[in-house]
Amino acid sequence: MQLHHARGDREPDALAAFRVVAALVGSIERLKDASEIVGRNSGPAVEHMDGGVAEGSVFRWKSGAATITSTLEHVEAPRRVAWSGKAFGLNAIHVYALEARDGLTLVHTEESYDGLVARVFRSRLQKTLDDALEGGLQHLKVEAERRTAHLGERRS
Repeated sequence: MQLHHARGDREPDALAAFRVVAALVGSIERLKDASEIVGRNSGPAVEHMDGGVAEGSVFRWKSGAATITSTLEHVEAPRRVAWSGKAFGLNAIHVYALEARDGLTLVHTEESYDGLVARVFRSRLQKTLDDALEGGLQHLKVEAERRTAHLGERRS
């Protein structure tokens, strides 16, 4: 599925130790806390998950008033995880890719939307998407650095 109506990608400054970031991005614990998954919500929002973190697993979660059904499309633990989701005429794909570099972790995330809603509200959704990617990476960075400090690991 190629999605192109609203698309964004981001890379923050280098994050904490690879194993800490990988645990946040690719764990069941992380998937059960949507505030860490997508950086948009506060509090747990995953309502149900069928299976573990494996290709084909389905989970349902809330984003505001919308209930979204998502499927893990690609899992290459611990380096890459991608899922698709559908809600209210909107199809989305979200990807996280991790790279260890000089004792730190670079995270690349991208998300794209397609469907009738994306076509009609393209500019509004583009802003929402840009803000969500930026906020999600910032949240991930803060949490990874907090956990790294808690573990007493060095960043360099």
